[in-house]
Amino acid sequence: MKKKAVWRIIGIGIFHTLLYGWSVPFVIYPKFCKIGAGFAVALAVVVSVPVLGTLLSGKGRKEKNE
Repeated sequence: MKKKAVWRIIGIGIFHTLLYGWSVPFVIYPKFCKIGAGFAVALAVVVSVPVLGTLLSGKGRKEKNE
């Protein structure tokens, strides 16, 4: 695995940890209840899917023969 791929995966992990470990239970849920928690999950999916998609599709990689 490339270093960039590892850092992307670590970044997504940190994002999810902060989102679900701190933001949802202490900030979003007390203020907005279930609607806020659903929004937080939607936000996580919207951010994570494109990042993982670029990782899996190989977009942005340089060809070795160039």
